[in-house]
Amino acid sequence: MATTRNKVMWQEGMLMRPHHFQQQQRYNDYLDNQRFRAMNDLSWGFTELTLNNELLAQGKIMIDSASGTLPDGTVFSIPDQDALPDPLHPQNFPDERSRNIYLALPVASDVRNEISDGRRTGRYRLNYADVRDLHSEEGDARTLTLGQLTPRIMSGAEDMSAYITLPLCRISDRHADGSLTLDDDFIPSCQNIQVSKKLRVYLKEVQGAIGGRASDLANRIGSPAQSGIADVAEFMMLQLLNRNQTRFTHRARRSQLHPEDFYLDLAG
Repeated sequence: MATTRNKVMWQEGMLMRPHHFQQQQRYNDYLDNQRFRAMNDLSWGFTELTLNNELLAQGKIMIDSASGTLPDGTVFSIPDQDALPDPLHPQNFPDERSRNIYLALPVASDVRNEISDGRRTGRYRLNYADVRDLHSEEGDARTLTLGQLTPRIMSGAEDMSAYITLPLCRISDRHADGSLTLDDDFIPSCQNIQVSKKLRVYLKEVQGAIGGRASDLANRIGSPAQSGIADVAEFMMLQLLNRNQTRFTHRARRSQLHPEDFYLDLAG
């Protein structure tokens, strides 16, 4: 039985059930997801990611912290708001796909219970928190039952058909002592190039190369030996380099830079 995304019609005297609030939440989530996809189809990925390097020596992959947006529009923040996933301990790699590691979350379901328990894996787990009333003079607190996202770390060898995923890292080697080495060339899906060391280094290299070339040209143009047509061509090249140096210097100083913007700068 498919569940409609239509909104609840709140009417006076109606008997309210949990179903009403769940359906209203489905409607609100539907609107948010449609707006999210209409704005930008690339607005998903990690905005912050830190892996535990110490556990790599033990052959395990663990997230210390991560935040971002999943492809379905779900926002996550680990461990500030959402559950910290258990470490993944991959034992073998039957194929290249198994070396790819993902952050995964069960997809939203219309027919399946979304709460985790000892028998099943759900999208949420129950979390109890004291919440204070901020709109009354008494300001008393009550314990509320909340749903906390329960992401997992999964290998590409696993069946992920029931999960929404983000590429996290790639294993390049497993050594005799069991320790793991990650692929330095792998770029996780991200909304901010600060997430990827490779992209950060690449940006600095581009910025440095442009600055060095512009400095060399400026010195040559200022030399008394330069004249004529060569001067004009080099002067135009210097203008182009100076314009791009300003752009890439600005990009490098920003704390948020989408990979698409960086790509368009390089392509343009």
